[in-house]
Amino acid sequence: MNPGLRGGRRSPAALLAFAVLGVFALLGATPATAQTKVTAKFSSIVPDNHPIHMGLLRFASLVAQRTNGSVEIKIFPSGQLGGEVETAEGIKLGSIEGGVITTSVL
Repeated sequence: MNPGLRGGRRSPAALLAFAVLGVFALLGATPATAQTKVTAKFSSIVPDNHPIHMGLLRFASLVAQRTNGSVEIKIFPSGQLGGEVETAEGIKLGSIEGGVITTSVL
């Protein structure tokens, strides 16, 4: 077991964080985004008192802090942007930048 991982596995929120950070690292590498504020919408079906939602809020806070406010993550809990299927479709179409979904809708 890798000692850097809790319980030997990564949480879905951690995997999402790694994926999103990679996307924003690529966005940050272009000169056009250096002066432009980027806003990303994240959707989840969990209520706003759920631990996954709390993790998303922390993620949004860290992204804002580490990008000096040039990247803002807006979190939409409780299925505000739709269920898992709609979230997956929104990500595919580009209307939603990220979300917490299960693999069953992929």
